[in-house]
Amino acid sequence: MDEGWLYTFEGYYNGPGSADGGCVRCIFDNVYGSLLKNEQRKYQIAEVAFFKRWWRDQTETVKENYRRFLREGQVEFINGGWSATDEACSYYEDLIDNFIMGHRWLQDEFKLDPNVGWQIDSFGHSATVAALMAQAGYDAFFFGRIDYQDWEKRRADKNLEVIWRTENPHNETLLGRVLYVHYSDTKFLVPDNYFCRSIFCHGRLDDGRYSRVADWVKEQSNAFRTNNIAMLVGDDFHLWQQAEKDFDGIEAMVDYYNKHPEFNIEAKFSTLSQYISEMTQDYLATNKNPLPSKHGDFFPYIENEWTSWVGYFTSKSMYKLKVRQISQYYNAAKILLAKYMLQVNKGEEIKLDGKAHRILNEALWSLEDPLAVVQHHDSISGTMRENVKHDYEKMLDTGRNNVDKVHFKEIFFI
Repeated sequence: MDEGWLYTFEGYYNGPGSADGGCVRCIFDNVYGSLLKNEQRKYQIAEVAFFKRWWRDQTETVKENYRRFLREGQVEFINGGWSATDEACSYYEDLIDNFIMGHRWLQDEFKLDPNVGWQIDSFGHSATVAALMAQAGYDAFFFGRIDYQDWEKRRADKNLEVIWRTENPHNETLLGRVLYVHYSDTKFLVPDNYFCRSIFCHGRLDDGRYSRVADWVKEQSNAFRTNNIAMLVGDDFHLWQQAEKDFDGIEAMVDYYNKHPEFNIEAKFSTLSQYISEMTQDYLATNKNPLPSKHGDFFPYIENEWTSWVGYFTSKSMYKLKVRQISQYYNAAKILLAKYMLQVNKGEEIKLDGKAHRILNEALWSLEDPLAVVQHHDSISGTMRENVKHDYEKMLDTGRNNVDKVHFKEIFFI
């Protein structure tokens, strides 16, 4: 889910009162209630910033139930960045900090580290991001926006699954998985309706629609080397706001195919890690040839013969400059903090009291948080609306001003 695009971060979280604006808080609330009703249901979360915003307002009972969801595999965090980062315009230090922030919070709160990359909406894909993921211990990387001619050829040649050889100093590799079509492939099974965009928006299906979905699954199966097909359910903010109806529709579909063997489809709820595990076992058992290799980037992203996503490399250039300058300021503040914390006074480390810790942490956090948010692929790229850009700038300015107010000499009693 976008941490700002047509609406601001808070606008998307609380819902701007527009049918296309979404309501992240509503999604998390309703999904939570639906997960409680059926332990077979599964849900995945990619962006930590939105979830932390929701988590802080929950009761201890809700939090304990969510910890149980995680333990039992009902909920899985994928990617784990603070935001869904852009891969072309983010400076590598900011990109790394974005992932560190998300993983640090997940470690502190749940003692877990995501190991599946999920970059399905950035505008092209970078070997640098793949290399960083490989070095961070990710097993696989799902992505979608690549040159349309490359996409078509890979589908025809069954090369949507690749071993991405990132050529980093340690020679790590990871499984790269290109989506068959853009995310939420179920939207291709309904008439073009911006406010629905999924077969599950209408609840349960009739027999004719189930047959159409089966044809869609079989079409996809021709583009992959195993018998495992990932049917993606979700699309920006247009699904899961009525989670009970969406889950009910999926359950009815799973039940239908499992009761009609003539379709030759075994359907079930799954998470990406479960899918990867079964896909890998299936491939190793049935294929002797290795998966194709991929070297280098998936840039530039050419969507079709008349649309090239290259202008965003430089669009809103002054905003890009501001983000970079504030990033430098933030890193300088971290270095200064580390210097004082390690400074020795008369042979002893300087001791900080609780108040000083709180002042420093709150000041740095007020800048670290928005700096990670603006690495989002609709922020640093410059593809957001102008009013959203102003909101990003306001968050960054507030954070920088808070750090400016910190007087290190007073805090450290030097």
